Amino acid sequence: MVRAAQDIALICAILSFVCCVCAAVVLPGGGRSAFKPAPRRVFTRLAHVVALLLGVVTAIIQSVVLMMRVIYVAVDLMNGYPLHGERDYGFGPTGLWSIGLLFAACAITFVSTGDRRLGTCQLWSAAMMASWACLLAPVLRSTPTGGYERTGSTLVLLAVLSILLALAVKITGSIQRRRGRITPSSSGDSAGAARPWPGLSLSAALISLVVILLVCYHLIVPFAAGPGGFRLTVLIATASAALAAFASFVLLRQEWSTHVAAAAMGLTSLALCGLATIVVPSQPVTLAERYPLVFNAMIVGFAVATGLWTHLASVWDQQLEGDQVRTTTGQLIPHAKRFAFYSAALALVVGAVMAIWPRLPSIAATDDTLGRVAAGLSTNLFLLLVMLWCSRRLHKLTFHILTLLTVLSTAGFLLARMLPFTPGFG
Repeated sequence: MVRAAQDIALICAILSFVCCVCAAVVLPGGGRSAFKPAPRRVFTRLAHVVALLLGVVTAIIQSVVLMMRVIYVAVDLMNGYPLHGERDYGFGPTGLWSIGLLFAACAITFVSTGDRRLGTCQLWSAAMMASWACLLAPVLRSTPTGGYERTGSTLVLLAVLSILLALAVKITGSIQRRRGRITPSSSGDSAGAARPWPGLSLSAALISLVVILLVCYHLIVPFAAGPGGFRLTVLIATASAALAAFASFVLLRQEWSTHVAAAAMGLTSLALCGLATIVVPSQPVTLAERYPLVFNAMIVGFAVATGLWTHLASVWDQQLEGDQVRTTTGQLIPHAKRFAFYSAALALVVGAVMAIWPRLPSIAATDDTLGRVAAGLSTNLFLLLVMLWCSRRLHKLTFHILTLLTVLSTAGFLLARMLPFTPGFG
């Protein structure tokens, strides 16, 4: 049954590709053909409809198989070891052919018709093909000691999706500018050049959401990737977040979207957090001892993001007046204020986890050396300083509450480290 589903998907993809090629050959005004204009128009419409129906069948089958693979990967990563048993659900190299044929069919039809909806279809076909290829490799591998360790499959997927998003924004922007220069002189109508790409913003936001989840995973659960160690992993995750954030901001200049704006700011905050995490030393290797160092870096990164969004919101609010609020910068002001709060809240959550880290039942590390305590206290005081500054700039009750909670988190951090040295402890 599984084999039959993959055969059906491949056959439908081949037929869809053939229909698109035939429609492009006999398209009215698209070169020599034995058909007259009216029959050619009917034939191309029929071919496009058949190609669409066949392509939908392939897309549904492969989407279901890919989601099953993603679920299995998530379960394996959460368990820390691969589940044993039969997993024959059709995921294999053959699926790349059917998805590749869909991508080619969309590309041919887009070139012949200029329908911008097919550009979004190409983006999703490319995203599926990239995800499929990256997840073909196992996410866990056995070690000489009999355990399991993670591979770089998900890290490669993160980098590929970020590059794919940047390429999509670059290509669509280039086509937009080129048609903007050609359309007015050829037809006298410049409105057609400003048409958005249907579904592109929502697609970019969804891909950015996947990138956000992958970046969070690689920052929260770090692993040593080859000779580069932990820093290489964090560097790739940070660069991917920064690239996706830049692409999202560029897309906002082409077409405003609330979802893309939120994704861009979220990715920027994570990039700042990752940038601070890069400086964490490679030792210790054990996560129980390493996590407090990572928490310190994350607090600094989110605190910087909080200050950045607060500063930008204040500056933009002072510079823009009247109709300028409708510009992209003006529309970003409420999002900047919102993400200043989100970043501050995340910093506070990380600080609270770091405060109680040594007291967790499953953690053997005490994290009470002079250097660790000094670094943790300095980080909490830096966060407190940023909270006070943001409260003064934004005049919001939420930041006053966060400031008070930061004081309590700092006190809890010191109390958790002092508790083992008190009389009668244990």
